[in-house]
Amino acid sequence: MRNPTATTLLLASALAAIVPVSAQEQNKETSAKTTAYQTSVSQEQLRATTRRLKGEMIGLLDEFSQYQAAGGEITKLKTALGELDTVTEQDMAAVVRILREASRMEKIDDTKAKLVEASGEQKEIQSLLRSIADRLTLQKDEASIQQRLENLALRQMANLRDTKAMAESGSKPEKVKSEQQKTQQVNKAEQEALKEEVRLAMDTLQNLAEKSESPAKEAFQQALKTAQENAVRMQAEQSAEQLKTDFNEAAKSQEELLKNLQKMAEGLNSRKTAEEQSRELASKMDELSNKQEQLAKALTKAWGDQQKQEVRKEQEKLSDQLELTKEAMAKLNPEAAKQAEQAQQQSNDVAKQMQDRKEMEKVDAVAKAPDAQNAVAEKLDAVSDMLQKQADALAGNE
Repeated sequence: MRNPTATTLLLASALAAIVPVSAQEQNKETSAKTTAYQTSVSQEQLRATTRRLKGEMIGLLDEFSQYQAAGGEITKLKTALGELDTVTEQDMAAVVRILREASRMEKIDDTKAKLVEASGEQKEIQSLLRSIADRLTLQKDEASIQQRLENLALRQMANLRDTKAMAESGSKPEKVKSEQQKTQQVNKAEQEALKEEVRLAMDTLQNLAEKSESPAKEAFQQALKTAQENAVRMQAEQSAEQLKTDFNEAAKSQEELLKNLQKMAEGLNSRKTAEEQSRELASKMDELSNKQEQLAKALTKAWGDQQKQEVRKEQEKLSDQLELTKEAMAKLNPEAAKQAEQAQQQSNDVAKQMQDRKEMEKVDAVAKAPDAQNAVAEKLDAVSDMLQKQADALAGNE
């Protein structure tokens, strides 16, 4: 899958490639022709870069297609592509022609006049490219902010689990047990990373609340209001800082941060239609079912404790992903929600069993765990079917 940020970066490089002609006018008159020719070569290179950019933008349309609610953004991107065609085939070609004419002029005053003419053309191109880059960034953020918040919530769930484990052990941050030292290091580093990424996500949300032109603008504003009223930025900072002094206080801050990240993500999700939400959840349950089958196979092949614990962590992550869907699913389809909750409980039980290292040394325990995992996969597959049928019914496709 392409990273949509690459397209924006390529636009930035295209902007950088435009050489301001006004600067060239400051050169000695004897170099004016050389300047004009060299700049025309730069413009040819920019045309090639922009053609390449168009290919990246087409790839970006594929990236956006994974988001069910991105139809409006895709339409805007097609408009941007049309504008880029205009730049590539008309404006830039005109600049190249003018610059090459300037390089052939006999009189220096004529050369400089052509350079001035090209300068105006270049500024128009630069302005249009910058406008497209800004719109692309905004549209990418509109389509991806909910997923970003959900991913942050998932990571916070996992890190909170480790924070609670250290708190329950009675250890102090300045003196943890030897077997917890690695966990503490990873826990601290992850919370610092979360602090920074929450800050960036809040910056993005504020930008969307102010500048978005999509129907979701009100939802972005509400999510930002939630963040501001609950001081999410400060919570993220405290969650990291308190790990240095008190695991219990850190756990409390992390729980509050997690709750607010979930609230914001759920608010953004609620702007979608029931059909869209049902299809997205059906797809997510199918994805988790497949992942659960893979984890069952991985556990069957796992021979050492480290491998088994890696599977356990993935099992816990699967349970966390189910936790994030609970509220939306309960509103959409209570029966599917009930089945998903049962699957989550089974997943939790499997993860807890794998946490007992001595138990997992027993042949019987290792043999039973994959069976339980496959049972979870089957249940999730059934939930996916229920939600898909509901989405089809809502769309009138039955």
